[in-house]
Amino acid sequence: MGHTLVRAFALILLCLVSAPATAQEGPKELRIVRITPTGEDVASARQIVLEFNRPVVTVGNMARTAEEVGISIQPAVECQWRWLNTTSLACNLGEKQSLKAATTYRLHIEPKIEAEDGATIEAAQDHSFTTRRPRAENAQIHTWKSPGTPQFQVNFNQPVTADSVAAHLYISGPFDTRTAVKVEKDDRDSRDPVMAGGRQAYYTWLLTPETELPLNTRIVLRQEPGLISAEGPETGTTEADIRETFTFPEFSFRGVVCRDKEDREILLPPGTPQTDAQLCNPMQPVSLSFSSPVLRSEIVRNLDIAPPLGGANPNAKPWGEEDRDWSRLYDQRSDQSADFRIGFPVGLKAAQDYTIGME
Repeated sequence: MGHTLVRAFALILLCLVSAPATAQEGPKELRIVRITPTGEDVASARQIVLEFNRPVVTVGNMARTAEEVGISIQPAVECQWRWLNTTSLACNLGEKQSLKAATTYRLHIEPKIEAEDGATIEAAQDHSFTTRRPRAENAQIHTWKSPGTPQFQVNFNQPVTADSVAAHLYISGPFDTRTAVKVEKDDRDSRDPVMAGGRQAYYTWLLTPETELPLNTRIVLRQEPGLISAEGPETGTTEADIRETFTFPEFSFRGVVCRDKEDREILLPPGTPQTDAQLCNPMQPVSLSFSSPVLRSEIVRNLDIAPPLGGANPNAKPWGEEDRDWSRLYDQRSDQSADFRIGFPVGLKAAQDYTIGME
């Protein structure tokens, strides 16, 4: 009986193994799983890539025509279509070409690409992405026209028009006051302008407030949406602070700055009698302190100090002949400190009274 059961079991297995297939499976589904670039504010690349969920072609002749792939792009770009591998199809641009900034690109994909087993995507698909929109990237002080009139040098991520800069960059002051800016070309920018609707566009512009700002006050250069690019039609969407600084106070002579024998800093204001506790150490630097930057040449011309720094020699030139007229007008003021110093070029004598006057 045991042998009979074994033979019957073997017979059933044999029948199962030799049973004919009832039907063949159809082609496996073909899907686009990723398209790059995608999203907003993407870099202006030179390639668009479509990735499929499984192999579509075999390695060999990988180049394709636009008609073969059935993909249209608006605005039009000169694609060199090529399979990068068996699952990734790319639109490659030439060496001197790239996707334009500030532009929304739209792809329409027909179910024309066919895998070797005959599978195609289920239906037509659409895809879009937007390249980098215009915005101000950074700013620095170019110069100061007056204590309350800074001039900013502003750099943008693409060429923008002067009128859109004037409309959408401004200076925010106390109580959210808004001061418009005048925009002019930076002559130090040697790049040729890019034309945008008959208007010149540059990467760099100089911005000056239309009216003098309050003195010794925190101000912020800001941008808002609306910048117009020479590259494409999409306008800027950034709203952000670009640079913070402080205007200068009224110009004044703060006094003489030195250090005492304990190495503590002393400020001797003009017209204030000096006490015995405020004696300057002649072995340490001595400077003149001002509330705003001042040219060294102005100090040389207008300083009256007795006894003179050159001693009894009438031909002495203790300030030298070199050109050192840097006024620190390009400095970025990060706080409201008002201390701009011009150091004496030579040491002062010990146990000597000095009298300082300025015109």
